Amino acid sequence: MPASASTHRPEDLIAGLSSASTDGEAKLKALRELKNQIIGNRTKKLSYIKLGAVPSVVSILSSAASSAASGVRDGDSNSLLVQSAAVIGSFACGVDAGVKAVLDAGVFPPLLSLISRPNDKVLNLLSNALTHDSADIRAAACICLKSVSRSVKNLSAGYFMNEIIVIPLVQLLHDTSTAVQVAALGAISNIVVDFMTHKSTFIHYGGVKQLVQLSKSMDSTVRANAVWALRNLTFLKDSKCKEGIFLELTASTLTSIICDPEPSVQEQALAL
Repeated sequence: MPASASTHRPEDLIAGLSSASTDGEAKLKALRELKNQIIGNRTKKLSYIKLGAVPSVVSILSSAASSAASGVRDGDSNSLLVQSAAVIGSFACGVDAGVKAVLDAGVFPPLLSLISRPNDKVLNLLSNALTHDSADIRAAACICLKSVSRSVKNLSAGYFMNEIIVIPLVQLLHDTSTAVQVAALGAISNIVVDFMTHKSTFIHYGGVKQLVQLSKSMDSTVRANAVWALRNLTFLKDSKCKEGIFLELTASTLTSIICDPEPSVQEQALAL
């Protein structure tokens, strides 16, 4: 419904979202109304942030994520999950105060829970976060991805090895924020360990070439993480793939990183 057709005052809308007595259908309607009011409207976003709407929405997301994690399958919970995630994304889009409010409200635990049990909608949300305007959100998405990709079960299922995730991650290696680059390298280092079926996608979009470039970065943390990712990329790979990686790396670059002044870089280089 358009914002102009709204029949609820902001205070009443937030009260409905916060009340334990509000049923799922009513909360779903309130979330949709809130989403329609704040999309593209900076003034409305700031107003609802000041009124404390964000913690209420994160609470709904957390509850719906818990239901999903426990195996509960009902239409209301799934719809609440999608709509609350969409509202959170809207609050965080283009408004620094919104990003802060979302992070302060404790959005990480439910998001981690969701990403640990991914479906197409969750992967789309993660992909959107990886390409978000806010560097904080991009870095946070990488950190979430790094955390859940520690699971052998998630890796072997191939959840994070498709183009919708791989391409944004490779693009983040070019990010202007060093913090985002480091976070992306951390996620990639975990994912590429079991990258057998999609290594060609990673290579095609310039992943190896950019890892080699970052191994020469002026920032020692970036260098160490880039070499770590290269090391993991060669794990259990066939000889042809390894040969391609080392052709890109070159003997002179490898010699340089082995002699790096930082012990952490030397350690990863020697392991490589």
